[in-house]
Amino acid sequence: NAQQVRSVRELTGRARAYAEAEIRPQVTGLIQSRLFTEGQPVEAGEALYQIDPAEYRAEVQSANASLRGARATAAAARETAERFEHLAEINAVSRQDYDDAVAAAEQAEAQIGIAQAALSRAEIDLDRTTVRSPISGRIGRSNVTPGALVTANQADTLARVLQLDPIYVDLTTSSADLLRWRQDVSSGRIRSTGEETISVNIELENGVEYGESGTLGFSEVNVDEAAGTVIIRATVPNPDGILLPGMFITASFSAGSYE
Repeated sequence: NAQQVRSVRELTGRARAYAEAEIRPQVTGLIQSRLFTEGQPVEAGEALYQIDPAEYRAEVQSANASLRGARATAAAARETAERFEHLAEINAVSRQDYDDAVAAAEQAEAQIGIAQAALSRAEIDLDRTTVRSPISGRIGRSNVTPGALVTANQADTLARVLQLDPIYVDLTTSSADLLRWRQDVSSGRIRSTGEETISVNIELENGVEYGESGTLGFSEVNVDEAAGTVIIRATVPNPDGILLPGMFITASFSAGSYE
């Protein structure tokens, strides 16, 4: 049998965050407190900032009062309509008066729905005074301090959260090399592994081999037309947070074997 020799490729690239969330307020107000330590892990849903909730709590109380008033008005309107129904049957009130009472009752019921919607909006705004992390990851430097005025959906971020486990490694190669490898596979010169993902060994920028193996997906290829290069993305476990975004990485993998 002919001896098979592994077709090993070595590429270089940079580590990239698996996911990134820019933290922005959804309501306007003064920052009361920062609830996290810069550079530390945070969980999805964890409170990061507290915006002064006094105004929004008052809005909830006002909306609650409006809802109670709408319910009381609707109850009185229903009673009037029911009473007018009996009176109309014995011609004690006109049919028009009865129809007006029914219409008033229906309008009062509609006001309950409007008041409920206003209460829901007020409760949502009150809840948003606690700014939470949408993802789990590591949070960076805070761009605001307590006492700062923030506005809803402002352009400036309060902080950024990066998900670093797993982490992406974007490897760069020339489009010509990628094309050559694919031609070698299609011609049979290289026998492909036949797998959609390929195991990748990682070497850190100081020359030390990283202890975790990643996976390379050849379907995740982006072409830079100006530079004539392609970026192939690997996904690498990063449980200890050793790999950080921007780190220079060398990756080696077997794309198949020569017959």
